[in-house]
Amino acid sequence: MTSIFESAPEDVLLEVFLRCNVLDILSLKQTCRMLYALGSSDYLWHRIVPTIRIPLEIPADVDSNSLSGAELQRIVIKAIRLEHNWRKPTSRITRMTPVLQEPGGVPIDEMRLLPGARWLVTAQRNRPLWRLSTTISLWCLEDVDAIYRSAQMEITGTYRDLAIVSHPDCSWVSLAIGMCIGDHEVIQVHKLPMLGRLDFTHVPQSPIKSIPRPRDLPGVIHEVSIHGDIVAASFVVADDALNHHHQLLLINYATGVQQMVDPKFVERFTNFSIRLAHGQIILVGILNQSFAMRIYGLPDTIFPGNTTCPESQGEGLGPIAFSFNVIPTPSLSLPDFAISDSINIPRFGRCSRLSMVSFDVRGSHIGGGNLVHFCTENLNGGGQPPSQPQVIEPRKFVVPGSTSIEFVKIGTRGHRAVWLEHDWESQRFRLMKLSAPVGHGKPAVGVLLPPDPELPFSPRECQSLAFDEVTGRVCLGLYTGSLYILDFV
Repeated sequence: MTSIFESAPEDVLLEVFLRCNVLDILSLKQTCRMLYALGSSDYLWHRIVPTIRIPLEIPADVDSNSLSGAELQRIVIKAIRLEHNWRKPTSRITRMTPVLQEPGGVPIDEMRLLPGARWLVTAQRNRPLWRLSTTISLWCLEDVDAIYRSAQMEITGTYRDLAIVSHPDCSWVSLAIGMCIGDHEVIQVHKLPMLGRLDFTHVPQSPIKSIPRPRDLPGVIHEVSIHGDIVAASFVVADDALNHHHQLLLINYATGVQQMVDPKFVERFTNFSIRLAHGQIILVGILNQSFAMRIYGLPDTIFPGNTTCPESQGEGLGPIAFSFNVIPTPSLSLPDFAISDSINIPRFGRCSRLSMVSFDVRGSHIGGGNLVHFCTENLNGGGQPPSQPQVIEPRKFVVPGSTSIEFVKIGTRGHRAVWLEHDWESQRFRLMKLSAPVGHGKPAVGVLLPPDPELPFSPRECQSLAFDEVTGRVCLGLYTGSLYILDFV
């Protein structure tokens, strides 16, 4: 057998390798030195990686062709191990790391992981300390044996929502945060330094920019998003006791220009979320019992070089680049939904991804959910308009009825998700997981943490969640003030 391989031309052997799956390639490498060298070549792994359809831990700004075959092999093997563990009925926790253990401390109300799960931002409202303020912390998780807090600040007021983005050189994080200070709704922008272990700093409370709600804009802050120097904020405005609508505010915090969006240019979504990309704003939500996605160009007036006054009542968003509705399975209504915290916008490769999931668990022993995935091109600032997105039709999955679903976190690819489930009849809490095959296969729902795990805490204590789809890392903030990290590979 070995002599036949040794006598075959190398290009033929490479074609054989390219027709094998990764596990077969790894097995072939163990047979002889020649196949080991061929199966480790950069050329082979540069060809294999684009065909792999599970999430790989390659940063969006890194070209996979710049990595060696050995590096790519390690990344792929890790991804396969995570996939195997995640698809089990109950995934095995490979490591649990306590970050904070403060019984009786301030609950961790919100968390955000930066892509790659190496940095974590936490927010804690200081009401238990009788202070109307919020503490923001930036944690470095790169070495789980030596986790440290890189920066911390205390902001006057109570936060409503926050969004983060890291600087391209990974030296600092920009934080947009919607705050309620007294009776005033304020959007602040802060910068948190990504420092080494010995360089911890208390960041001054004063933001680099603070934008009060415009005088003509009613309502309270619902959501914020940030990309580059642009911040978008949505406000919920009550029409009457039962009805409401949303208003958008766009801000260039570098120039101070801000523009309200006339609500007549934004359809009356039952609920929706906003995400910013290069020169575009994406609205995703529920509209007339459908999943709806709208991609608008940002108005020219928000960018440098315009002659708009700092506070402007604009005509609306820029031109619509894409509009799409997806009608869900008829048997499911759409009362609750969540979308991925960010958009995966790769610098190399053209497909940008965003996913959303909805649940219907009201008044039935069997509930259900829908998973929708959007994939579009040209959101990476290349000067081309966004392409017609590829939309995977809603995929139905089953969840228990008579439950409440909280803290839903779904990855940009829609491949994995986690949430907290509360069964109202048994009063049991479980941390649940979703695993969705690539393509059109049916998603599988399983238990990530049972009600009484053999851990120092239970899902009942969960106050907030953060999740990274690619690494499988789950961060749990507890109402006791403790913080734990769970790894599954």
